[in-house]
Amino acid sequence: MKLYQDLHPSGEDTAVALGVFDGLHMGHRRVITAAMGGPEAPAVFTFQTDILREGGKGAPVLLPQDRKLELLGELGVELCWSIPFSLIREMEAERFVREVLVGVCRAKRVCCGFNFHFGKMARARCRIWCGLGMSWASPSRCRSRCCWPGNR
Repeated sequence: MKLYQDLHPSGEDTAVALGVFDGLHMGHRRVITAAMGGPEAPAVFTFQTDILREGGKGAPVLLPQDRKLELLGELGVELCWSIPFSLIREMEAERFVREVLVGVCRAKRVCCGFNFHFGKMARARCRIWCGLGMSWASPSRCRSRCCWPGNR
């Protein structure tokens, strides 16, 4: 598995599982496996453990970073962006989608959990893919996971 700890651009199209993945429980694994099986390289965009301390939450680290990366590789993830949350904390949702998911990750498909929030102040939900007017987005429904274009 190729590991990027910054916003290094991908050399290939990807299907991205997007999330904190703090414990890699069954729900997390469903989101990750939803990004597999297509023509794109299966990828994960996640965060280093600093996100668990953001905003004074003080959440415990359920899975050490090294073990998390090892398990992602075992699941078949080919590319992984594991970045400090501080690199994107101030990005508005539209900018994150355009610059990071499309620009850096070359995402052709993105999967996330039904309760995933992103963008500055966690204001955006997965339904935003269509609202951004992206040509590759199609209506999606948030259940156990959300994918664009369309559910898988």
